[in-house]
Amino acid sequence: MITLIIGGARSGKSTYAEKYCLVKSANPAYIATAQIYDSEMADRVKKHRDRRMGVWSNYEEPYNISLLIEKIINSHDVILLDCLTIYITNLMLKDYDYDEKNQELVMEEKERLIYEEVGKILKIIPQNKELVIVSNEVGLGIVPDNFLARAFRDISGRMNQFIGEECDQVILTTAGIPIKIKPDLERL
Repeated sequence: MITLIIGGARSGKSTYAEKYCLVKSANPAYIATAQIYDSEMADRVKKHRDRRMGVWSNYEEPYNISLLIEKIINSHDVILLDCLTIYITNLMLKDYDYDEKNQELVMEEKERLIYEEVGKILKIIPQNKELVIVSNEVGLGIVPDNFLARAFRDISGRMNQFIGEECDQVILTTAGIPIKIKPDLERL
């Protein structure tokens, strides 16, 4: 079973995802993808870590989620991946040369690798386990004014579509309220 919990910034998606997982499992795993680059991010990560103290088995992995899941899948009924958009950022920026002449080609190759990695993640979850993926809805704002931000928005949006199509359920959070949008909505 794969569940996508999606929403905008500060929509309540991570808090809801954590509660959801704790209802489903007495021993959930939490995979955090964030990397700490400044004091603001260090504070955010600390708040998330503090909130997860207790029953969670915590893992921090910025680059190799599929490999990590393969290692821990037999120890947990429910795995929370928080968050996909930070994971996408990590993969996009790994070894990225900002002065690259062919940025479009570089991003096309990175997107291909991200699709491959996300596809692996989706395929390794057995039916008796659940993966909960938290992701940001990035397509509701303005069109970014620079190439890298547009590439991030586009790749993230396409990954959300890919996962939304492949997963068993999708829950949208807005104003802290979860709204189930799949499988209840009629598919066209």
